[in-house]
Amino acid sequence: MPLRLEAVPVETDLSRAQRTLAGLGSDCPATKTLVDDGYLPPEALVAGSVHLLSSHYEIAGGIYAREQLTLLRPVRLDEQLVVSGSLASRFVKRKRLYRQVLSTTRDRDGHTVASSRTTSLGRFRPQGRRGAMNLDRGSAEPPPISPRPENHDHLPTLGSLSEGRSMTASPRLYTLSMMQAETGPDDRNPIHTDPAVARAAGLAKPIAGGPHVLSSLLELLHLELGGHALSHGAHLDVRWISPVEDGDAVTARVVVTGRSVTTLSLEGSASVGERLAMLARIEIPLHDPRSRQRAEISREVDA
Repeated sequence: MPLRLEAVPVETDLSRAQRTLAGLGSDCPATKTLVDDGYLPPEALVAGSVHLLSSHYEIAGGIYAREQLTLLRPVRLDEQLVVSGSLASRFVKRKRLYRQVLSTTRDRDGHTVASSRTTSLGRFRPQGRRGAMNLDRGSAEPPPISPRPENHDHLPTLGSLSEGRSMTASPRLYTLSMMQAETGPDDRNPIHTDPAVARAAGLAKPIAGGPHVLSSLLELLHLELGGHALSHGAHLDVRWISPVEDGDAVTARVVVTGRSVTTLSLEGSASVGERLAMLARIEIPLHDPRSRQRAEISREVDA
């Protein structure tokens, strides 16, 4: 450990964006606006580490557990991106095997677009003996927070949000047909699309993939904050708590938990009734502290 994983292309074409829309159903105006404007929905980058891992290993039966993701800039449809990284650690907890993958997504010029640390569960069904592998979770450092932006169109909206502000979406029904549409033809993990495979993996029904569940929360954020509000240095720490099954209605919620001169803090969730399915902590930079320093110097010069 760590084990280097060769770079693989990231799917950024219109069909990938359309699968995100199909996975959300008919009510996703903010994400649709992003796609209509020629941009890839950010949730497509959430799967970068797992896409990298699945290009080198068999992942059927596995599920997301946690994603720590930093988004550096908006991505245009059909941009040429690659994701590379390493299998940083493996550990066993409650007889389940977990993997942690560090990844970096870059554009054709080598500039970083996103970085992530992904913890995935190799199999939902417990197997093996507890403690069969080293608990080397500490060997993988989280991805760095990106440089803070000097300015972008959504800063006025972000700057106006006060602590305690809450936002709630209408419940969104997740169905097997939506899961199949979101996964598309490259079905590397049929627990999301095939009832028989899901049962064999220890699940009662097919479940929505991690990015698929997150897309409901991101649609709410796009709608309330602006389509690119997360794409200028936001850091997401997402934990999937319990599965979202075929037939579940998911309610996404966001609350502003804190703010400072430089950062807006949010907590988001996705719930099925009273059951928590996903929890996300989000840090959005409000400006580059260096820009404030330059502004102060400029005012002194003007004086």
